[in-house]
Amino acid sequence: LTRGGTAMPPAASGLLEALGRALDVARLEQRGGAWGPAETRRIRQVLSQIDVILGPAAAPAAAADADAGPSLLSLGQETLAVVLSHLSAPEDLGRLCCVSRRFHAEPQPPRPPSVIERAVCLRAERAGAAVPPGLEPGSRQTAQALLLWECQRRGAGHRIVGAGAVHSVFVDEEFRLLTCGGGGQTTNGPGDGGHHAEPSPQRLAPGQEDAEPALSPAGTCAVLGHGDEGEKPIPSPRAIATLAGVRVQTVSTSRYHVLAVTEDGDLYSFGDGENGVLGHGDEEDLCDPRRVEALAGVRISSAAAGDNHSLVVSVDGALFSFGYGARGRLGHGNEESLYEPMRVEALRHERIASASAGSFHSLVVTSDGRVFSFGRRYHGVLGQGDACSDLCIPEMIDALADVRVVRALAGLSHSLVVSDDGNVYSFGSGGRGEIGHGDREDQLWPRRIEALTDVRVVSASAGHATSVFVCQEGQVYSCGAGDHGALGHGDREDQLVPKRIDALAGVTVISASAGFSHALMAASDGRVWGTGDGQGWARGMRPRDPTVPEALDNLRVPVTPT
Repeated sequence: LTRGGTAMPPAASGLLEALGRALDVARLEQRGGAWGPAETRRIRQVLSQIDVILGPAAAPAAAADADAGPSLLSLGQETLAVVLSHLSAPEDLGRLCCVSRRFHAEPQPPRPPSVIERAVCLRAERAGAAVPPGLEPGSRQTAQALLLWECQRRGAGHRIVGAGAVHSVFVDEEFRLLTCGGGGQTTNGPGDGGHHAEPSPQRLAPGQEDAEPALSPAGTCAVLGHGDEGEKPIPSPRAIATLAGVRVQTVSTSRYHVLAVTEDGDLYSFGDGENGVLGHGDEEDLCDPRRVEALAGVRISSAAAGDNHSLVVSVDGALFSFGYGARGRLGHGNEESLYEPMRVEALRHERIASASAGSFHSLVVTSDGRVFSFGRRYHGVLGQGDACSDLCIPEMIDALADVRVVRALAGLSHSLVVSDDGNVYSFGSGGRGEIGHGDREDQLWPRRIEALTDVRVVSASAGHATSVFVCQEGQVYSCGAGDHGALGHGDREDQLVPKRIDALAGVTVISASAGFSHALMAASDGRVWGTGDGQGWARGMRPRDPTVPEALDNLRVPVTPT
């Protein structure tokens, strides 16, 4: 890969920049350490000509003499593994696997671990994590398994289950999109009028800045994506027929709309179209999934559905937003609604790794672990302190400047942040215990959840007034509003600090989604567990006890190696 005199694909350019940062970090880390003057000099040479990633094809990968050209592969396997371990995102390691066979192990046995394998192991060692046992060193499958594991460890895995208001969405093991639900009614917020209940949805009018737009009755049917059949409840997960042959990679849902990203990087949306939240240039409700044509030519990696707005991240790290713009939640410096996706210019020079859309605010994580917030202040949900007004342009959360963040989750009126070392920070409304600090006080700045310091959290989900945390060993903890049974503790009591869901002991959970009145957990064996009332058929079954997790029959989702 060289820039030369020709235009490079944005993904390749981004990889060059990521490698440049990794080389610099590795050089500084090893200064005065294991690397001698020759290695340090070679790193400087590569840094000075980072446009050249690979040397001549004839140059042996292990060449490390002082006269070798300043190519990345001339660094030698051990040095190169240290450099690559400092790449910001595991996706960058995956891209390098596609660049050259030199990053793979030798084709003939005995095969030592490849440089990619060594890099993942070094990353895990720095974070205090143990790589999965029983993998054969040097095989292509081992490198793939380790990269998938690293994504899951950092909380960057794809979302395969989603809990909405009166529905649920799933990606099954055949990568089909399934939905179920309907037959229930939503209310103004968790607990119906409890502390910090959500304002009643209505159209925004002058002098009513706190009001949210109305949701059309049709939206409750359209969110199931089964056309006219959506007018009736769907009692168990059913594949969406109009997406037959389309392989879905990740899915996100809110109260009344769904965003699905395919393996080819296309974005589909359906549900309530109020304020352009579906991205098709109008406010039409869609009962069948439709591809967002405004993003044709942009390869999408993930999407986040908020209650009234949507966020989309491209493979190249660009952030797009659309939908209801009040209080600055779209990040464009104003409060205008957008009916088609528009790139957030304030973050053009940042490489975005993930985004989360809440009810009134947005959170964005960059590939180097920083967090930006924007939207409505609302009980400290932006993490910017009590002096903060609504933010119409993304602003970095300075209180987390020394924390390397892998995921940020936006709920109704609270926010969660998961760090690379497995700690969780929360801020915003504590009225139902959803931020997990043992009281009902709001938290205006990010604060570490002390009850989770003895476990290593890899991912989390922020619901309307609940929080769910998934640990590296597969345990699940929850806290917040208990009135719907969505915490899974066998009662309907609020939980002010995260508590382990004992009913899932023996189940290795890999991802979770907290919704309006229920929660979903996907396990390493492909089964999906649900807890909570689920408003009608939202859980895809009639549970024996809504307050205790129960597995769905006849449904298997893709699994991440553990």
